[in-house]
Parts: sequence; structure tokens; C-alpha cells
Amino acid sequence: MSETIRLPKTMNLSKEDPLNRPRHQIQLTCHTFEECPLCYKCRSYDPSQIACLNCTLWSQALLCNRQKHTPSIIERMISREIIEVRYDVP
Repeated sequence: MSETIRLPKTMNLSKEDPLNRPRHQIQLTCHTFEECPLCYKCRSYDPSQIACLNCTLWSQALLCNRQKHTPSIIERMISREIIEVRYDVP
């Protein structure tokens, strides 16, 4: 019989650096940036906008493939909502 291997939830097996994502590269410069929840790349790229053509994400090919990552696929892949909890420090 094969046993299921369970890893701790805190273990990160991805090869990406979570502190160097596309949102960190254009932080405070692009107001139309929309992050894809599957690939963390830009979903709001519009080639008719000059700002998008001059964007560093476009030159590095860090754009989401919207034909593959449709809203229906995203709904099926993500099983729970992410809730951001913010608190004020006195």
C-alpha cells in the first residue's frame, strides 16, 4: 500500500521568490494593475494604452494569459476566499 505524504502547511515548495513578484516591481507606479490569483502576473494589460506599452512587466513578459485564466477557471481553482485582516496599532 502507498501512504500519502503530507507536508506541513508552512513549507513552501515553489521556486519563485515571494518577495519579488510583478506587483512589487510596479508598486506605486501603475494604478490599473490587477494581479492574477493563479500566476501573480498582470491581468489588466491593454495594448491600446501607452502606459501599458511602456510598462516594465510587458518588456519582461510578466503578463497573465487571459485566454487560459478565465474567471470561470479561477473560480474552480480557488476553493476559498482570501480575507485580509487589517488592524490599527495604537
